[in-house]
Amino acid sequence: MSDPIDVKSVLWRSRRGLLELDLYLTPFAEACYPHLSPEQQLCYAEMLNCEDVDILQWLKDESSIPVKYRDLIKRIKDQATNGVLP
Repeated sequence: MSDPIDVKSVLWRSRRGLLELDLYLTPFAEACYPHLSPEQQLCYAEMLNCEDVDILQWLKDESSIPVKYRDLIKRIKDQATNGVLP
C-alpha cells in the first residue's frame, strides 16, 4: 500500500470474514483511520494482512499481541468499547 491515506482501500480491507471482527475494525477504520499518523496507518494496513483469528485473539487477549500492534489494538478496543475517537 503506497499511500497510507487510501481510506477506501482500508475500509474495504477492514471488512472481514468474522462478524465479531467486523464490529471492531470497520467502525475503527471509518472513525479513526483518517486521523492516525502515517506510521500508524501503515501499521494498521500491515495488520490487515494478518489472519482474522489472530487479530481477533489479539483483541481478546492482550498478552498475545505482537509488540508492533499493541498501541493500535488498544486504540481499536477503546474505540469499540467507549466510542473513543482520535
